[in-house]
Amino acid sequence: MVSFESYLGFLLLIVMVGMGFWLLAFIVMVVVPYGLWGAIKERFSAKKKR
Repeated sequence: MVSFESYLGFLLLIVMVGMGFWLLAFIVMVVVPYGLWGAIKERFSAKKKR
């Protein structure tokens, strides 16, 4: 039989891994494209001014 403390530790581990996964997914799908899009837009506007 699994003790209650082991169950809570496992539950905490699953929650932390899940939060890490979704944070990583958010960063890859939102933050990185936002930064790349801003850099590309800035580069095109700098070329236009020249």
